Amino acid sequence: MRRVRTNIERFIPRLVQVGFIFGYHRVLQQRLHEPMQVNDWTEYLEVLEWSRAQPPVFLSARLAEEYRDYIVSLGLGDIGPEMSDPGVAVPDMRAYVEELDRVVGPLPLSLRAWYTEVGAVNFYGYHPNWTRFTWLPERLKEAPDRYLMTECDPLQVCVLDAARMDAVGKQHVEGHRHDFEFAADPYFKDYTCRSSTPFAFSLPNPCMDATLMSYVPRLTFVEYLRHCLRWAGFPGMANWTHTPDDDVSFVTKVLVPSNLPP
Repeated sequence: MRRVRTNIERFIPRLVQVGFIFGYHRVLQQRLHEPMQVNDWTEYLEVLEWSRAQPPVFLSARLAEEYRDYIVSLGLGDIGPEMSDPGVAVPDMRAYVEELDRVVGPLPLSLRAWYTEVGAVNFYGYHPNWTRFTWLPERLKEAPDRYLMTECDPLQVCVLDAARMDAVGKQHVEGHRHDFEFAADPYFKDYTCRSSTPFAFSLPNPCMDATLMSYVPRLTFVEYLRHCLRWAGFPGMANWTHTPDDDVSFVTKVLVPSNLPP
């Protein structure tokens, strides 16, 4: 997981260098290209609220601790709590993963390690030149830009915070298995109304790793992460006939390889 985090942090600036734009600006702008009626504005506000609830590009599971270490590294010596506060709301994902283990656990070690070493990630965004490579069903060809991220299926893992734990508490039934959803399916990642088959694990699971539910091919979490990194964070490209090879090669050139086969 430390290697995964290193790769994510290396990929982000290189994606920006090849012209990728992170975030939800474009999906909101697309709803403003012509005069709108009341229903249109309602939908815009719904999408705006949805976008605000999505994971950030990257949120370290240890941000508060790393920020304190950074302040100390500046040579300021002992610091008070007011100086060690990064100034933004930072959930203690390591504490929440322990709570998750108590509520629905035991957890697979891969999931525990993710929320201990990595945190949350979201590669949603837009690239102006990638739509020419995508394969889209006929019904979508009129607006290929709108569905680019559906086709890319960007890497995404949710923030483990109080809101997520509250949802788990409401959904979980004592003595029954719990489906922990760490990301929406490619359609819901892009706010496209289709049948939902989220990325999820069935818990409890006391193993080293866990197989993703309803995901083809049947990959474990670690295998899924490797698959994502192989495609610069956009595993949906594996299904394309043609891909932006130059961009993918440039981003993955800094990939820290695994010592295990992919």
